[in-house]
Amino acid sequence: SVTGDDGYIIVNAGFGKVDTSSIDVTVRDISWWFDFPTPVVKLVLLEYIKLYEDLEKSLTALATDRIFLTHSLDYLEAYNKRPQQGEEATKNNAYLLSFDHKPRYVPKQYMLHALELAYLFDINVKPFIENWYYLELEDVFYEEDVELKN
Repeated sequence: SVTGDDGYIIVNAGFGKVDTSSIDVTVRDISWWFDFPTPVVKLVLLEYIKLYEDLEKSLTALATDRIFLTHSLDYLEAYNKRPQQGEEATKNNAYLLSFDHKPRYVPKQYMLHALELAYLFDINVKPFIENWYYLELEDVFYEEDVELKN
């Protein structure tokens, strides 16, 4: 599964922290992360800013697409190309779940990487999320969260 805001993991997490104080600083940092030339990264980021109108949200969306979505789609494409024989020919389904719910109990209403596990498998991910993202979550599932979970 991919969440709508998986890319927040490079904005503010144990995995890394990209400075979003200015476009130029952000471009410098993510050029290194993505291993792309700075002018290319700047052009792409500016396009995301047109959509999201916020540097942090734009970087989160760009990182989600670049780090998580492209690799997930590559995996699904490769999985579906594998040879099929006999009974296995009917077992070729692969699915990609895009989990885009925006929970109110998360600061800035991000659907963070791994947070979908709380909904899909009834796993308490609060300690992981708080320690990994340096965030404090509210101790409540709102009505819409309970409804989605069930």
